Amino acid sequence: KGMAQRFRQRRRGGRDRNRNRDRDRKRDDKDDKAETQAQKQARLNRAVADVRKLFRSKRRIRPLLKMSLRRIKRKHRLTKLSAKRIGAGKTSKYEVVAVVNPRLTFEETASGDDARLLARELGAYIESNEVTSQAQANTKCKGILQTEFPKSGYRVKWKHISPSEWSLTMFDNEGQSFSVGVIQKFRNDGQPVAKTGPKTERTEGQNKKIVELIEKYRAEGWELIGGGQAQGVEEGKAELVLDTYGGHKDSRRPDITLQNPKTLEVRHINVGLGMRQRRKDGSGGYHEVGDGVVREREAQEDIEPTLKKNETFVFVPYNF
Repeated sequence: KGMAQRFRQRRRGGRDRNRNRDRDRKRDDKDDKAETQAQKQARLNRAVADVRKLFRSKRRIRPLLKMSLRRIKRKHRLTKLSAKRIGAGKTSKYEVVAVVNPRLTFEETASGDDARLLARELGAYIESNEVTSQAQANTKCKGILQTEFPKSGYRVKWKHISPSEWSLTMFDNEGQSFSVGVIQKFRNDGQPVAKTGPKTERTEGQNKKIVELIEKYRAEGWELIGGGQAQGVEEGKAELVLDTYGGHKDSRRPDITLQNPKTLEVRHINVGLGMRQRRKDGSGGYHEVGDGVVREREAQEDIEPTLKKNETFVFVPYNF
């Protein structure tokens, strides 16, 4: 009986595992006691440097904040590490508390989140109002900065990058840049761009491919639940809007969305411009011929993480 009990404990990792855990805990306690106050302060300073680096990153902070702080706390063996938003509403300023034995409280701002907020506010203003010049948009931009971030020290810079495109960049008080976005509404002289509206001709380019794919899938028994309306497809639907907040864009609209009534699979399809040459990507691999160009790959990167188990995404080039 005694041998069987010891065997069961060994299989569960019982006493041996607990013994190792207790030994590790005693070793950590011993290290903490042997550490001088200056060494603890240095460890705290390294943790604060990692927190500041986290807040200065250009990705969206809020969804990953708790997990990132836990990682930093464990890495530097802190007693406590927490962040609390200061104020109410749309602020991205946080009060951070870090404790080893010395305690340090400081404020940090998630400037990347502020840049995304500026993009949403300014974009909504431009789309919903009769903005007639870049100067008018710039005035509104400065007004948003003064209203939402009055003591942040943010400044913006406009750059003309094409006959109809301006890039807008936000800088914090340390000079780090955060891209707000590209506005395609004003020429280099500041005047509005004349737009002819979307091309809905069914016999050429992207729209032709969209119509062909809808007809093909319908013939195979799929039901159209999104897309085809702009192309004049019979019983076409408005494009579905997918929430991709925190990605390259806060929402995406696949060109086509279909559902298989038998398997209940939902398939989102984007039709776009495909690459004609094989090119290196940033990770040492290659983008193959037929892969989407940059804007198509960014849309795919936004959509794929939001898909449910019964959903798939497909990119189809129309120029092949």
